[in-house]
Amino acid sequence: MGFNGWLIDLLEKRFRIPTIIANPIKVKAIASAKIKTDKIDSETLAQLLRGNLIPSVYRPVPKDQKIKDLLRYRFRLVRYQTSLKNTIHTLLRRERVDHPR
Repeated sequence: MGFNGWLIDLLEKRFRIPTIIANPIKVKAIASAKIKTDKIDSETLAQLLRGNLIPSVYRPVPKDQKIKDLLRYRFRLVRYQTSLKNTIHTLLRRERVDHPR
């Protein structure tokens, strides 16, 4: 879902429009065509949706999504922290500064 979560929440909660998040790999396998334009693609998607043939992806419940978002953010912070430490160690080593590990 990535950055589209806010849009899906808006459509479903405020406007009560049901949404489906299509699995792009599976949709591509189903709807592969020799001629590709936005108009043809949208018509193909509409036909698949009408026939209930859109393969969807798993959508976690909001509580689980919040936990996933927090874990993802923590992972980024830890990775950033490690990168900063490595940069400082490299600078200290380059300048031949002794430092405790």
